[in-house]
Amino acid sequence: MAKESSKVRGRDWAFLGFKILRRGAIDRKVDAGIYAGLAWALPVFLVTMFMVWAPDNITGLRMILSGLVFLVMGAMFLLRNIIEQSELRATEKLLEIEYRLAELTEAVKAQRPATPGTDA
Repeated sequence: MAKESSKVRGRDWAFLGFKILRRGAIDRKVDAGIYAGLAWALPVFLVTMFMVWAPDNITGLRMILSGLVFLVMGAMFLLRNIIEQSELRATEKLLEIEYRLAELTEAVKAQRPATPGTDA
C-alpha cells in the first residue's frame, strides 16, 4: 500500500511539473495551493501510518515523533501559502484601485477645458 501511495504522489508532482512546463509559467493563485496541499498530504499520510503501524516500543515512539516534525513542516508550507495568497489578493486590490484612479484622472482631465498657460 505504501508503494502505491508513493507512486500516486510521485505522479501528482510529475503532473504538476509537466503542467507548469507546458504552460511556461507558474500560476501563483492555483499552483502554489497545489504545492502546499501536496506538501501537507504526505506528512498527514505518514503520521497516520506511523500511528497505526508503529510498534509498542521506543522505535514506534521515534517514528511518531519524527512524523510529527514533518507534520509541523508541512503546516509551515500551508501557512506560507495562506500568507502568499493574502499578499497576492492585496496586491490585486491595490492595482485595481490604482487603475480606477487613473481612469478617473483621465475622465476629469477630459471634462476640464484646457486653460492657457497650463501643461494639461
